[in-house]
Amino acid sequence: MENKTNLLTEELAHLFRFPKTLPNDVEDFTLSYPHKFPLVSKIYAQMVEQLYLNPSEFRKKCFELQKELWSGFLKIKNEFNACPNRDLNYLVKTDQRLHKLFCYRFWIVNYLWCDGPLHDFYVHRLKEYAEKIAE
Repeated sequence: MENKTNLLTEELAHLFRFPKTLPNDVEDFTLSYPHKFPLVSKIYAQMVEQLYLNPSEFRKKCFELQKELWSGFLKIKNEFNACPNRDLNYLVKTDQRLHKLFCYRFWIVNYLWCDGPLHDFYVHRLKEYAEKIAE
């Protein structure tokens, strides 16, 4: 029983660590985002700690982030449309703003949560319970 408890504790600790890879991360954002946006690792760990056992709060958080994503996008879009001088410097700054918005308001829940350690944790639990039911 103690070994099983230790394995579960290790598995739970793994949930809070920012993943090094994700199955669908063809752009390698798991490598670049923590360097480009250092807070993403901390925010991920905080969100997992607060929400991993509370699906209704996670759902609420997703809708909150979705609302902020659209609001931020519309703000950037309106500023872009109103800008008469879209030189290279302005375009790079706009791209950086969009990346930051994407990272913190979309990627963190749609990729880190749905393809990362938390997903693996729940899939493993479902398999475990399915095997027990089948027995």
